[in-house]
Amino acid sequence: MNKRKQALRKLMSFVGVVIVGIWLVLAILAPWLAPHDPNKIDTASKLIPPNGEYLFGTDNFGRDIFSRIIYGARVTILSGIAAIGIASFIGISLGAVAGYFGGKLGNVIMRIMDMLLAFPSLILAMAIAASIGPGLTGALIAVAVVSVPEFARLMYGQAIVIKEKEYIEASRAIGVSHQLILVRHVFPNAIAPLLVQISLSLGSAVLTTSSLSFIGLGVQPPTAEWGSMISYGRDYIVSGEWWMTTFPGLAIASVILGFISLGDGLSDWFNPYGQSLKNKLKQGRVNMKRRANIFILLFVMAAGLLLSACAENANQKANSNTKGTNQEGKGDNTITIAYSQGSGQTMDPHEAGDLTSASYAFALYDQLVTSGTEEKDGKKVGRTDLIKPSLAESWEISKDGLEYTFKLRDDVKFTSGKPVNADAVLYSFERVQTKGEGGSLYKLSNIKSVEKIDDKTVKFTLSKPNHLFLKYLATFTFSIVDPSVAKNNPDDYLTTHSAGSGAFKLESWDPATGAVFTANKNYWKGAPKADKVKIKYVKEASNRELFLENGDVDVALDIPAKDVKKLSAKDNMIISSQPTNRIVYMGMNANFKPFNDVKVRQAMNYVIDQDKIINDVVYGQGAKMTSSISHVSPAHTSNGYNYKYDLEKAKSLLSEAGYPNGFEFDLTVSSATQDYEDIAVILKSELEKIGVKMNIKLLAPAQYSETINGKKAAAFLGKYTSLVNDPAYHYGFLLASDGASNYAAYNSKEVDSLLAQAMNEQDEAKRTAIYQQVQQKVTADAPWAYLYESNLIAGFNKDVKGYIFYPDEIIRFVSLYK
Repeated sequence: MNKRKQALRKLMSFVGVVIVGIWLVLAILAPWLAPHDPNKIDTASKLIPPNGEYLFGTDNFGRDIFSRIIYGARVTILSGIAAIGIASFIGISLGAVAGYFGGKLGNVIMRIMDMLLAFPSLILAMAIAASIGPGLTGALIAVAVVSVPEFARLMYGQAIVIKEKEYIEASRAIGVSHQLILVRHVFPNAIAPLLVQISLSLGSAVLTTSSLSFIGLGVQPPTAEWGSMISYGRDYIVSGEWWMTTFPGLAIASVILGFISLGDGLSDWFNPYGQSLKNKLKQGRVNMKRRANIFILLFVMAAGLLLSACAENANQKANSNTKGTNQEGKGDNTITIAYSQGSGQTMDPHEAGDLTSASYAFALYDQLVTSGTEEKDGKKVGRTDLIKPSLAESWEISKDGLEYTFKLRDDVKFTSGKPVNADAVLYSFERVQTKGEGGSLYKLSNIKSVEKIDDKTVKFTLSKPNHLFLKYLATFTFSIVDPSVAKNNPDDYLTTHSAGSGAFKLESWDPATGAVFTANKNYWKGAPKADKVKIKYVKEASNRELFLENGDVDVALDIPAKDVKKLSAKDNMIISSQPTNRIVYMGMNANFKPFNDVKVRQAMNYVIDQDKIINDVVYGQGAKMTSSISHVSPAHTSNGYNYKYDLEKAKSLLSEAGYPNGFEFDLTVSSATQDYEDIAVILKSELEKIGVKMNIKLLAPAQYSETINGKKAAAFLGKYTSLVNDPAYHYGFLLASDGASNYAAYNSKEVDSLLAQAMNEQDEAKRTAIYQQVQQKVTADAPWAYLYESNLIAGFNKDVKGYIFYPDEIIRFVSLYK
């Protein structure tokens, strides 16, 4: 090694020592060095750029990012050190035993290590952390497990070499025990390469710990951790708040660089004459890991600034091309829609359970009746409570409300050319009752039998009156399918194909990316104006916004509330924000203490500052929730809602319930929606003021669903959109004691009795009065803490016409064109 290179390596080693030393000091002395409380919420100071008071700026809660980075060092670095400490102890012990003793035991140990090394370390860490559950403990164990094999293999090689030395043979000859030989001779002589490996592994541990937190498997909010801070800030890159991701990224990069440089320095220090330890450390593997780490850290350093620059360029491009032409659809009338919640689970209307699949069902199929529309403020809006004819041109209802006789239209054909007739209706209802999603609604409908009167007449007989029956028939679940197609193919054929009479035909579908629908030019209601509708699954909100601005899509669904004001100022797009019947609430499971006490549940309602949530989380794109149903639902009343933000009242109720010093509980939150994580952070801050410790348990959507479906969560953040805008549907699922979605285990004989009474009441005014009694009782019992009512926010290219908003949040393609 020439002198210049040697001097450069020494300089880098010194830099590494300085970087690591500085971060360790910051981590240890964080309570004294941080200028602000890292978790203090101050929404008046949110999203402030770096300045004299806030060196690295503030986040969306007004929390000082510099202070959070300092505190984050305690979690990221110290947990990495702990994980590598555990991994090195286990790995060195196993490697020493395998190398020194050899034999079958040694082979078994090393084959297990080889198996672990066969998996990409980050993927393996994710799997381990996911199986344990989100949190620091799971992340620490995951990092430790994936780090063990490197130490075991290194120590294994060292032990094999050292045990053949003459002084080891001499020790054995004089009767020194194997344990003493390992402690006195094997371990000390392997210390140099092990220290180098520890330094290099610490860099990897920091990266892995941050990566796990980034995807929600590591440290849970609101604890400051660098990976979670980057994850939190990524949605703000496009809107220009670059500091939320850049500074945590630079922190990660600098620490990794520091540990790598420290490792190089240790290697040179132990081998001052150029006899590199890297041969002993298996040169290729270590250098490969180092290069990978360097690449990743450089990426992390550049990501914030690069993405911010890209976003700015994209904004400029969008502003300079306000026409926003969709190039894919050039030459025809193609509508491209960006969905946020996947590209659908199925094409089968009888199995559909998600909003994307529901949109597909409405595009491909027709129902006996349909939801109507009305003019409101100069715009046409949908009404799911207003029933209009569709495949059935008319119907009659018996006086006792048990028989519904439908007359079918004569001019309707499926896309196969076969007529829509009574046989198709009978087949569809026979089929739907055997399906999971459809079968549930079939039972709720009280259908006793379906009878063919003639080729164009069908009679439904109910087991008991159901004032929701027509509304149920208007849902996508009760779509009419073509028996000539469905019967002649496997039962799951309709999962990926269509057999309807709807306005569109299915051209292609990839569940991972999107779908394409072509217009049915022979549609009986008249061909749709759009020739094609293309669906793109675009998970990240920032990407949906960029695609919309650049004209790559015509419609972007689920626009973040924080971006409404900014995007509304764009000349090439229109932002629609409409009230829906979606409610957002904190459910409290009565089977868990202390939520079995109504006073505790009521106290939680007095901690909720709905104005703060609406202003600071959903940026005004929502409304106060004053009942267990939304204000757009029939029979809504605020009577009985006496809660307001009152911490003293909350404390008083807790004292009456026997919890004067508060209590501790876990709040289960889905990681699918950033807004709900933000709400959880606010709730945690407010509850601390009355002595209640709330731990945020952030779960992936599948885990979240499994947890709340099994009623395993003491408390959870929930949301619900009623596809049928009626209290009977809403309460039947959510708050009836046997409701399928009664995740709070609410059980009130009075409410059950009132719901049964309302279901049998045919007089609408009397039924409304009963549902208002239900609302007042539920509000008093407080199985939920009301949070807010949500708007549906969508962005449209200014050339898109015909959008009709429906409160069930399902977009209908048929009316769209440009």
